Amino acid sequence: MKENSPKTHDFSIPEEVIRVTETLKKANFEAYLVGGCVRDLVLNKKPKDWDVTTDATPEEIIPLFAKTFYENTFGTVGIVNEDTEDSTLKIIEVTPYRIESAYSDSRRPDSVIFSKKLEDDLKRRDFTINAIAYDVYTRQVVDPYGGLDDWFQRQ
Repeated sequence: MKENSPKTHDFSIPEEVIRVTETLKKANFEAYLVGGCVRDLVLNKKPKDWDVTTDATPEEIIPLFAKTFYENTFGTVGIVNEDTEDSTLKIIEVTPYRIESAYSDSRRPDSVIFSKKLEDDLKRRDFTINAIAYDVYTRQVVDPYGGLDDWFQRQ
C-alpha cells in the first residue's frame, strides 16, 4: 500500500448525491463516493452512475431513505430519486464496506463480509484508479493505493 497524503479536490457533486451522503452522515455513518464515479470526476468526465460506500449495513441504510430496493447478496441498496430527469441520478447505489472471497465464476464473489473499514473496501477493487474514495464534505480524496499517481504517470 502506498502512503499518500490526503489531497483535496473541489468536484461538482449533484444535489441528489449530496443528499444521500448527508443522510448517512447525519445518522452517524461514514459515506464516501467510490469507484467509477470518482475516477470519472478525477478525469473531468461526467459519471455514468454514482456509488457510495459506507460503514452502515443494508438494514441500517434502508430506513434512512423514502424509496429503496435491495435485491442482491452483495449489500448494495439502491436509493431511488424519482424527482430527477438525469438518468445517472435516478438510482444511487449505497454499499457497505466489504471484503470479498474468491471469484469462482470470474465475475462475482462467492461470499461477502461487511466491514467497518474503508480501506478494506478499497483494497478489493480491480484497479488502483477505482480504489479511490471521495468525501463530499471535506473534499478529501482517499487514495491509499496510489491510483492517482498510477494514472497520471501513465499519461
